[in-house]
Amino acid sequence: MRTTTKYKVNEQIFDEIDSQDKAYWLGFLSSDGHIGENSIIIEISNKDVDHLYKFQKFMMSEHPIKTTRKDCSLISINSRKLCKAVRELGFERNKTFTLPQPDQIIPTDLISHFYRGWFDGDGWLSSRKMKNSKNEFSDTDRRNWEICFCSADLSFITQFKVWINTTLDNKLGYLHTRKNVHTLSFGGNKSFTRVSSLLYNDASTFLTRKFDLVQAANQNIQDTAR
Repeated sequence: MRTTTKYKVNEQIFDEIDSQDKAYWLGFLSSDGHIGENSIIIEISNKDVDHLYKFQKFMMSEHPIKTTRKDCSLISINSRKLCKAVRELGFERNKTFTLPQPDQIIPTDLISHFYRGWFDGDGWLSSRKMKNSKNEFSDTDRRNWEICFCSADLSFITQFKVWINTTLDNKLGYLHTRKNVHTLSFGGNKSFTRVSSLLYNDASTFLTRKFDLVQAANQNIQDTAR
């Protein structure tokens, strides 16, 4: 623990990646974090502001959470030493196009938590109504679910696809590119359940709003299975 100019923060928090929370927050920083020379900044929608308080608590930080532009909140943790430690893990200042490969910095048993953090920042769910055999919408709300991930770093998202297929022993996912953004989608309820379960199994830290959506989707799949 160190006191910066004004506020306390645990500058040694990422010196050793030995917990799912550390892996998770590195994953979240890979999507929604800005790593500067002296500060780590996360800015997200006010509807998810509780997530900033989770990060603040994890960092043992006294840095305040502030409202910025309309409907957004921000935390800026100032520490040259902490930023240096994170950059040494492979987080470059312009990380949009170059992200660290998780298997090089995260223990194998914690990689799913890193990817969950990344998904909470750069992932989403979608669904469409399923039709019955008469080509009419069924009475129950049967849906075909899809879980999606995106990144500007092709190597990073390709490695994620390899990890998913290796871990689940299957060939899953459709990867496509548009305007230098690479999107990996897993469609179909069986694939959705397998991939989401892999990410959320035994999870202690997650973006509450997205976790609730995943839980609701899997419940819908169970309730309407035939």
